[in-house]
Parts: sequence; C-alpha cells; structure tokens
Amino acid sequence: RYTPRSIQMLLSGLQRFINSRKEPSEALVKLTADNPNYRELHNVLDNLYRELHFSGIGAQRKQAEVISRDEESILWEKGALSVDTPNSLLNTVFYYNGLNFVL
Repeated sequence: RYTPRSIQMLLSGLQRFINSRKEPSEALVKLTADNPNYRELHNVLDNLYRELHFSGIGAQRKQAEVISRDEESILWEKGALSVDTPNSLLNTVFYYNGLNFVL
C-alpha cells in the first residue's frame, strides 16, 4: 500500500498534467472546489489517509541523527565547515540553515 504522501503526489502529478493540456477533455476533469466530484474525492481520500495512518502506513517520519558538539568540532577541524573555501562555506551555510531552521 502507498503512503498518504505518495498518493497525494500522484494526484498532484495527474492534476498538473490535466491543467497543462490545451484541449479540455471530458474524461480529464479539473478537480477544483467548484467541481461537484471534488468533495466526494476529498472525503474518500480523507478516510483512506486515516485508515492508512491507523494501520501505521506513512505515520513514521524519517529523521536525521543529531550532530553533537564534538562531531561539529571535528567538522570544523577537518575543514568540512569553514569560511576559507567556497565549498566549505557552502557546507557551513547549509549546515547552519538546517540547524537554525530545524530542517
């Protein structure tokens, strides 16, 4: 079974394809709030997502391991984090953005 996020991404891709078509087709209907089928689809997906979460599918998020202060010090000592080279500066900015914005 697919996770709720995977199902949502598939539907978003289909909707993007439908929106990009120059010639409208009765078989491919835009799903907007004013479409009567939208509410029915929304209710079906809502129930499906609840069922999937209840069974544990898509309920767990991947999380990176926390970098300790000692590990961060090693990164500075080895030059992976520094302001001396463009690449290490990029690493440092990326690291601190993730750290400060909890990414």
